[in-house]
Amino acid sequence: MELEKQNRALREARGSLEESRNRYADLFDFAPVACFTFDTEGCVIEVNLAGATIVGQDRSRLIGVPFVALVEMVDPALLRQHLQDCSDTRGPVVAELSFEAAAGLMYVQAMSVPVYDATGRAVAFHTALTDIGALKRENLRLTLLSDLTKDIAGSLDLDVILKAVARSVVPCLADHCAAYWQTDDRVLPVVWTHANPSDECFSRDNRIDSDDKLSLVAEVARTRRSMVVAEAASARDQVLREMARDVPLSSTMIVPIGCHNGTGVLMFIASSSGRHYDGNDLALADEIAKRVALAIANARLYDEAQAAIRSRDNLLAVVSHDLRSPLNAVSLSAGLLLRGPDSGERTMKQSLLIRRSAQRMNRLIEDLLTATTIEAGRFTVARSRTSVCDLIEEAHAMTEPELATKSLRIERRGNPPLCDVMCDRERILQVFANILGNAIKFTPHGGTIGLYAAPDVNMVLFAVSDTGPGIAEVQRPHLFDRYWKGHANERHSVGLGLYIAKGIVDAHGGNMWVESKAGEGSTFFFTLPSLDDGDAAD
Repeated sequence: MELEKQNRALREARGSLEESRNRYADLFDFAPVACFTFDTEGCVIEVNLAGATIVGQDRSRLIGVPFVALVEMVDPALLRQHLQDCSDTRGPVVAELSFEAAAGLMYVQAMSVPVYDATGRAVAFHTALTDIGALKRENLRLTLLSDLTKDIAGSLDLDVILKAVARSVVPCLADHCAAYWQTDDRVLPVVWTHANPSDECFSRDNRIDSDDKLSLVAEVARTRRSMVVAEAASARDQVLREMARDVPLSSTMIVPIGCHNGTGVLMFIASSSGRHYDGNDLALADEIAKRVALAIANARLYDEAQAAIRSRDNLLAVVSHDLRSPLNAVSLSAGLLLRGPDSGERTMKQSLLIRRSAQRMNRLIEDLLTATTIEAGRFTVARSRTSVCDLIEEAHAMTEPELATKSLRIERRGNPPLCDVMCDRERILQVFANILGNAIKFTPHGGTIGLYAAPDVNMVLFAVSDTGPGIAEVQRPHLFDRYWKGHANERHSVGLGLYIAKGIVDAHGGNMWVESKAGEGSTFFFTLPSLDDGDAAD
């Protein structure tokens, strides 16, 4: 009776074990990840269906065969090193492997764990191969696009941009790359790049008629539609046919570069690498072409902007030169009338009006020329050692006549610092004239304008405040813009004063800004580097 119980328990245990083995076999066989068991030499002991699919052979034919004999490893030594590392660490080890198999070029992550015998010696390795090809391709795509963007962003020349893209994609995406540009009735090669320098002789000067029905490059330029060309189809195209005589071509992509000012074509050719382009590769090529088109468009816009600036500067130079001569004559004539012995009161008034108008026009011309040099980065200042106290005194004195007309007064807050600044005296007085002139214009009749200077670390801080209506918050960011005016009806201003004032301060190494509250007035600040007694003049 006892023996029967034992036999029954043994049969149940064997059944459970068999059931467990079957479950393991099912899990192993139908696992979506390729699973292998290798011996210490890398020969296959066991493999599941996914593993056999990768290799492209029946499982029974794989047992006992070295894995490196079943696939074409990019670096055969990597698998042996991976298994050795697994044995040495006596635990799980991960490595990246790449090889050509039935499914094409594969990138896999290999994770292996050792199998020990009774003595504790590693005699085999369970290895799972996870396909990371999609991740690799995405990393390649992002890296390639990032590098390409850097390479073409710094250039505004069509030839340089096309040469940069051809260099960027070889050899990571193509073994050969050609860039063409369509001009009138021809599609001309701009650059050819090759992974192998010995291929430099191919297709250098081939010029293609735009209506050539046998040219795939001309077809893409006409239709602006991308295409992937299989090896057999390449015989139709003269360029590819000529290359195929000496280089085995495996696949080709041709994509258009669509721009408003023309059409280009990029041709990616795979040969020695054995690549076979697919939809993912074509999408990447199209993205490259879009970025190249954007760079070319930016270059075109820059050229147009530069041409417009040159035209404007030339016109301004001609107009200012032609206007100054008659204005000087007008000013001189008005001065002679004022000094004449027979000048009556009416003549005096008209002469003063003429002279003031001529002076205003001369200042406008000077402002336009100054604004142009600031914008072009050619503005310079002639620095000399200048007393801060003298600057404040002269700024106050030159506004006395305007202050008197509105019964305004200047409030000098505190004592100016007893130090000097290195500045262009006339230009800094021009800054004061501008911001004091604005303060006078916006301060109500009988109001007060503040003027002061104070030390600020290694700078001197100057400030002009008014008790006017203040500046709206939405207007403040534009105050120092060129040709900007706060009110459209300001007919006596072209909006250059504050732009020029800030340009002058910037040229001195200082800064300029404004603080204002609606209904409480405004304060304009600017700084200049201070010059201690021990500092030498530049």
